[in-house]
Amino acid sequence: MQLTRLRQILTVGALALVVVHLIWPALAIDAATIVLLIIAVLPWLAPLFKSLELPGGWKVEFPDLQKAAEKADSAGLLGPLVSTPSPREDGYSFQTVAQQDPNLALAGLRIEIEKRLEALADVKGITPSRLGVGGLLKELTRQDALSQEERAVLSDMVGLLNRAVHGATVDPRAVDWALQVGPRLLRSLQQRVDKAREPGEAEALRKLRIWATSDPHGTRGTIIPEHLFSSSTYGEVAVSQVEEELMVKKGWITNVTGGVQITERGRRAALVE
Repeated sequence: MQLTRLRQILTVGALALVVVHLIWPALAIDAATIVLLIIAVLPWLAPLFKSLELPGGWKVEFPDLQKAAEKADSAGLLGPLVSTPSPREDGYSFQTVAQQDPNLALAGLRIEIEKRLEALADVKGITPSRLGVGGLLKELTRQDALSQEERAVLSDMVGLLNRAVHGATVDPRAVDWALQVGPRLLRSLQQRVDKAREPGEAEALRKLRIWATSDPHGTRGTIIPEHLFSSSTYGEVAVSQVEEELMVKKGWITNVTGGVQITERGRRAALVE
């Protein structure tokens, strides 16, 4: 009732101002009059605006997700179904929130896709920072890491997921879609990353990840003393000379006075998986 009365007051008041504005012959229908007319009409159009959708929609419809999955499967971007996921696949960020919030589930899947694309870009020598997903897809296609069809499919899928990121209404069935399709897509992208790596790169990255994430000896990501970084005393954390040279080559670490330092690129590579 109060909202209706407010609308009435706004409308009557604005129309009264229009009448006053037109009483004098010198005053024509100008910009001021048009603005007042808009104010008069706007309160009554609010319900209509609330129900409208922009071209392309602000909804994430289940049929659109199904179609995106079919295109991804046709393009060879979906890995096979597995009964027992690997430890790497057990606990993707979007899986932990899927049942609570479908928007977060799709947003989390989008983040995981971007992380795999960044890892693939890193392997290909592309600096992924500030490129965004569109830039990553363009560069990966230019370097033949993705086909034109794969680029188009991923671009369309990320576009759908972006709607969820920006608060679009998400079909509840999208949760099951994300849980079924997401791991297959991420598995396929991860396999491309692993296949593109040099011999010994996966092991070097595993050790780098320990230094970058668990901070086993209190280095806090600053300068890691050489005797800590390469000492066999520390078992699985110890980095061989070959592995250190590979890390330098990949731009993951840089040699500084007194030891080595993990670069921003190294941190991104370590945190992707």
